[in-house]
Amino acid sequence: MFLGFLTVSQFLYKRVGVLIVTLLLLGSSIWATTAQTMYTNARLLSDYESVQPGQTIQLAVELKHKENWHSYWKNPGDSGFPTMILWTSDTSLSFSDIQWPAPNRYAVGKLQNFGYNHSVLITKATLPKQIDQSFITLTANVSLLVCEQSCIPEKFSLSKRFKVLDIAIKSPDDAVVEASKLTQPSSEFNVELSENDTEIVIEFYANDALLNAIDKKVLYLFPEQSNVFLREPSLNYSIKDNHFRITLAKESSEKISDFSAVLRINNELAVLLRATISEPLSIGTVILWCLAAFIGGLILNIMPCVLPILSLKVFGIVTKSKNEQVLIRKQALAYTLGIIFSFILIVACLLLVKLLGYKVGWGFQLQNPLVVFLLAIGLYVIGLHFNGMISMPDFIYKIPAVFSVRTASVDKGIVGDFFTGMLAVFVATPCTAPFMAGAIAVALTQSALIMIVIFLSLAFGFAVPYLAIAFIPALQKFLPKPGNWMDKAKHVLAIPMYATVLWLIWVLDRQIQLNGTLLMGAFCLVILAVLFAKKRVSQSVFKTLLGFLLGVFVLLGCFVAFSPTTTALSTHTVSDIEEAVQQHKKVFVDVTAAWCITCKVNEETVLNTEEIQQLFAKEGVQKIVLDWTNYDEEITGFLEKHGRVGVPLYIYYNESGDATILPQVLTKDIVKRLVKS
Repeated sequence: MFLGFLTVSQFLYKRVGVLIVTLLLLGSSIWATTAQTMYTNARLLSDYESVQPGQTIQLAVELKHKENWHSYWKNPGDSGFPTMILWTSDTSLSFSDIQWPAPNRYAVGKLQNFGYNHSVLITKATLPKQIDQSFITLTANVSLLVCEQSCIPEKFSLSKRFKVLDIAIKSPDDAVVEASKLTQPSSEFNVELSENDTEIVIEFYANDALLNAIDKKVLYLFPEQSNVFLREPSLNYSIKDNHFRITLAKESSEKISDFSAVLRINNELAVLLRATISEPLSIGTVILWCLAAFIGGLILNIMPCVLPILSLKVFGIVTKSKNEQVLIRKQALAYTLGIIFSFILIVACLLLVKLLGYKVGWGFQLQNPLVVFLLAIGLYVIGLHFNGMISMPDFIYKIPAVFSVRTASVDKGIVGDFFTGMLAVFVATPCTAPFMAGAIAVALTQSALIMIVIFLSLAFGFAVPYLAIAFIPALQKFLPKPGNWMDKAKHVLAIPMYATVLWLIWVLDRQIQLNGTLLMGAFCLVILAVLFAKKRVSQSVFKTLLGFLLGVFVLLGCFVAFSPTTTALSTHTVSDIEEAVQQHKKVFVDVTAAWCITCKVNEETVLNTEEIQQLFAKEGVQKIVLDWTNYDEEITGFLEKHGRVGVPLYIYYNESGDATILPQVLTKDIVKRLVKS
């Protein structure tokens, strides 16, 4: 009996011992943060060791291969397959795609492969806002191919356990994770891509950091898509005035539907090149965008700079008799032709500067201080004309005689209507009305023909209110009868003209940093008061004051003409946005300009109010302002990246780095709902 008991005891001891050892081994493998194979040493790293609900953390799989062996990038090149990481967890998390470092080139005979001997592949993981567990476990199931002359597939799993606390605690590996980001592309450039059956041409405007790093011997381009271009050892490129041009041999005669590539320089700097390749629009889609442009043109008429001009044209209809319908229609057509001519001129300028390799956007002309200065003078003269202080010079009405235009037409003001239409477009372009922004952005990515059609729709929408009143007598019945009220109304309409002049002076001050322009604005108000009191002032004094004012304008114009026009005004840069997003901050991006009326309204009624400022402070939202008052290549590229060609642009990034583009006309409720969601 004793021997039987001993035998049973030994049996149980052996089985329990094996079970204990097995459980210990399993336990150690469940949370194994390292793995070793014949050709690879792997580690699982993270920037936090303890996490909190709702947080976004960075997980990194570090792969070190045996000397002369390598694994593969997202596009492996001529052979191989990319490293794959499948993430699992014991709670509901969302994982981002892999953030790939810039690859190296591995030549095997005529084959060109892309990959790494040593890499750190980062993935972002966002935790749910409510976690009932005290611990969570994340597992990376890694599949890769390692090659030298031969290739070996490898698979292994890495796991890490995190404690869930109210306050997150950084990991000792955080420095390694952050340092590994330096191997990723540091910035992104939107490029123009053209192709034929044999070649691809990539063009973009490079910044100084990129140009300073270039070394012809070690410059290489890695396409993210397969079968795009032949991967030659040397890169055929040229640089002229910061305009970068790369010529590549195509691998296939098929049209490219998507293009992005990493440009690596000196094994230190890498940037991402991305081309927005637009598919030809269907006729129905073109019609929809033309309708959006038409509605945007209608809305432009209520802008404070344009409304007085339109009102003055309507007053002209009121003062004419029913027998002058032919003249009314001729003047309306002249006004419309002025609008159409201006929009065609804008399209021509946009096409020209894009052909020269520069990026421009809607309202680009007001990024030039000289243009702002001349516009201020023009609107000031219009204001004086509204007040009845001055008449338009005779030479304006004599210009058409040079081109053999009939004197009768000239005397009736047809030419004046044409120039009024041009002026209306000029003062309206700083604004990007609802519906209009998307239409313009689409137009700039299409052929010249579609671009012209969409802009003509915008022009017609802008002109149609005046055309409708001029060509539909029934609408004229709703207009008030002529009377003394019209003279008083002109004086009232002069007020927004003068206010616009002061606004333009402020814009000018922002552009050329000349504080004297503010003093000049106050001086204009004094002169205006004198003009209103003109009857109580002698004619000589009036002429002296007016001459002095014009002299100040001329001196300022000379200063502006020789002032730089590309001074950066932003206190922030696009890289500040990228850095804040990488740090998992909530970010509100405001792309604005001093000459953008919609921007200023949004700032005064929403963004700069105490209520929204307190909301940003409470929710930890970092506000980043990009000022586009003067031309800025980086900001222009940022606008294009988000499908815009003008300001305002508002983007909100949550802690996970997800971006939401807000409407151009903001309300407090829109901002509140987004930030609190």
